[in-house]
Amino acid sequence: MTAARIDAFDPVLLLVNARGDYLLNLPTVRAAAKIFEGKLSVAVRRGVPDDFYQGLPVKRFLEIDLDFSSLNQRFDADELARRIGCCDLLLSLNPWHAAPTRRLLDVLQPKWSIGYHSDFDDALNLDFTRHNTDLGFDLVRRLDPTLRVEDFAIPPVLNDQAVAWTDELLSHLPAGHRIVVLHGETKENKTWPSERFVSVLDHLLNRIPNVWVFDIGYDRKPHDIGSFGARIIPAAGLPMRYALAILARSWLFLGIDSCFLHAADLFRVPGVALFGPTDPHEFGFRFAKCRHLKGSTMWKINVDQVNNALNEILNELDGN
Repeated sequence: MTAARIDAFDPVLLLVNARGDYLLNLPTVRAAAKIFEGKLSVAVRRGVPDDFYQGLPVKRFLEIDLDFSSLNQRFDADELARRIGCCDLLLSLNPWHAAPTRRLLDVLQPKWSIGYHSDFDDALNLDFTRHNTDLGFDLVRRLDPTLRVEDFAIPPVLNDQAVAWTDELLSHLPAGHRIVVLHGETKENKTWPSERFVSVLDHLLNRIPNVWVFDIGYDRKPHDIGSFGARIIPAAGLPMRYALAILARSWLFLGIDSCFLHAADLFRVPGVALFGPTDPHEFGFRFAKCRHLKGSTMWKINVDQVNNALNEILNELDGN
């Protein structure tokens, strides 16, 4: 641990990526906040602090707009540099590196920088064979090698209003209910056919009569048209903070590679997760009990495989 790094007066952490990356890297951001004790500025996508990073002891959040329309994932580096002002240590958690990041380094001229590219003073190894959470945590272990990711992998702080709303909502369900959260909607190549989820839900709800399913996401899918549709609650379009509050109260997660899977993992909600183009070793559950199913495409995963995975994890849960 060199003084140039740990004794920084104006450290800045840069993380501008997809929503799920903010949960995958939450342990790293927590650890960095602890290291710098109220001095850390964190540059993130707009809306992230309210959704995922409430209660983090940082100096300030710098919310920026991120353009996903190009491969370079552009942001306004000059505007961000103006808002940052002084920076003697720049830490980048972005796995991608493009013109905006190089421009930010040129304008800020920090005394030291750490990130996943040779443009940084300390270039971290971008090893995609490791879990993304562990890969990100390499950054703070450069500052303090004694840190353990498990010590910082606690759930995100929930919004008080969302918690109260969720408690009121769940109070109307029958006594002894168990909540399963389904998330089956994301990019097309990561999505499983809706009719297959309907078959799996029929199997699950037939097996466990006191289960109710909350189907969360951005767009509603026809997952409630099966034999037990009355126990499936369409909840698409809920603000993130409300969806997370429901997930925190759930007994089981069922779904695909998404930010809700990563949230379930941090809440220690067991799950069954389906992967096609992405790899569960990189983006799957890291801390909670789980079953991962991987196909060369999502279509290669069949209903029987998912039902068998559900049976296995349900047997584990019943055995506790």
